[in-house]
Amino acid sequence: MKKTKNRPEERIFQGEKSRKNGLIFLSIHIRYTRLKNSVMFEFLKFFQWKPSDLQIRLIRILWAGILLVILIFGWNDFSLAWGIPEEGKYVLGIFPLISLIRGVLDPAWFHRKTWRWIMVGSGVLMIFCGWFLITPVTSGTTETATTTTSSGAVSVADILSETNSEVTTPVAVGFYFALLGWILLFSGLLLANKNITRKNEKHGDVIKKIRV
Repeated sequence: MKKTKNRPEERIFQGEKSRKNGLIFLSIHIRYTRLKNSVMFEFLKFFQWKPSDLQIRLIRILWAGILLVILIFGWNDFSLAWGIPEEGKYVLGIFPLISLIRGVLDPAWFHRKTWRWIMVGSGVLMIFCGWFLITPVTSGTTETATTTTSSGAVSVADILSETNSEVTTPVAVGFYFALLGWILLFSGLLLANKNITRKNEKHGDVIKKIRV
């Protein structure tokens, strides 16, 4: 069979079609490259951004307030495992206390790397306390309704039948402790430098070279 040759008009049409497809592909590629570069720029911009000293201290105070609210409202809804007495629950207050001291006083006690590992260690301890140390306690109240007969006597059967037990929903202190512990752990690993105020950034650094 003989091969049919394309007419000049068909070759021109195919050339214009391929040129148009190439321009469409090029425009899509340019838009994709611009979008990728803008996303990467915003991503790098986020990691370079650092809150002000006031914002850092307010975040610490807010973190301490959240922990205190969980402990206060759920104080009667949990106990400690392994036979630890009730007074041992006060030890859990050290977690909000550290954040509160850092938020109010902002002391320059340790190097920024030391603070990083304090955050990581505190997160691990909070996860441990939430999973293994804190055990929920179900608290309930019982309401008893009494009925009297026409003779004035109290019916025991009616008392037993009309006794209702209402159980309140406890605060999941262990769950919230473990959740906040994970947040604190990842914050210490990834965002510890954003939790150091500017006046404490150079605390503990040793100047090895002096330029004249």
